[in-house]
Amino acid sequence: MITLSDISALEFYRHLPQLTVHESMRRSCQDLASFSLSNTPQVDTNPSSRSNGKMQPTKKELVLFLARYGQYFSRPIHIMVSDNAHRLQHQSVINHVCTKVDLESVSLAVEPHLAVVRPEICFIQLAASLPDTQAITVGAELCGAYRINNFTERGYMCTQPLTSQQTISKTLRRQLPLSGVKRARQLVKYVRNNSRSPMESALATILTLPLKRGGQAFPTMQLNGALPVPTDAYPLVRSRCLFADLLWEEQQVIVEYDGILDHTGAEKISQDAGRRIALESMGFTVLTLTKKQVYSWPSFLSVVSLLDKHLGIRRRPSKHDWSQLQHHVWSSLLFQR
Repeated sequence: MITLSDISALEFYRHLPQLTVHESMRRSCQDLASFSLSNTPQVDTNPSSRSNGKMQPTKKELVLFLARYGQYFSRPIHIMVSDNAHRLQHQSVINHVCTKVDLESVSLAVEPHLAVVRPEICFIQLAASLPDTQAITVGAELCGAYRINNFTERGYMCTQPLTSQQTISKTLRRQLPLSGVKRARQLVKYVRNNSRSPMESALATILTLPLKRGGQAFPTMQLNGALPVPTDAYPLVRSRCLFADLLWEEQQVIVEYDGILDHTGAEKISQDAGRRIALESMGFTVLTLTKKQVYSWPSFLSVVSLLDKHLGIRRRPSKHDWSQLQHHVWSSLLFQR
């Protein structure tokens, strides 16, 4: 059995809609849509009792996989194997040998000859190889309601979360013998649930990372936090609940990102205006970020200063100059995605 891992596992999750054209995967993909970690991965302390033999990959399975789904995956293909003897010798494959983990407990079978490591394990593996900020946004993607997908018009698709920050943290409390565990434990605290777009994940990371990691060190916010709509504001939005992109509920501050594809047309402009009036009538300060403001460093810093004011933050002079690192994090998350 081919067990996809690392970046190949992430690509699997990102391209589920395309992969489900094959009937044999439909039921497994439906299970993934409501995926949750019910059984934590097990450390295999008794090699002689392993049931990993049937998880051994073969070249025939690889050829079948590449023929069916190869167009959706970058090369090389990353697979996880339970023993050095199970390594698949092929120019299109990188083997990740993990002898002390029960392979079946950390993966999900999606076809008779294909499995994928679970989202929590995927995050741990990628934490070992990706830059910190990129690993954090991958975590937000796995815990969010979108998946990056270049086969769609806007580069991502809306879907259900595959896991949560809490579930990843729970997995990391186990003594898993995986190379990315230490870094994953450091990074998971910066992963936010409920992101609905790559931009929301990027903004949340840039704004809330501590200074020493190149962030703006704002207090933790909620992504797409739910706000009940009072009766008198209902006619403005025709909804009992509004979801704020970036929400600091205690300080009653909201940041909304005004993306081009999501906010065009007279009807949409009218809806946004009603939404803003409703939120302001509920006592919230609403700051709207445009694409131009986000992608211009001087403009973005002006927004940061404005957020300082509304959140009541007074920046103390620091003996360290973090500006170069902050610019690097901002640039890497917005221009190198």
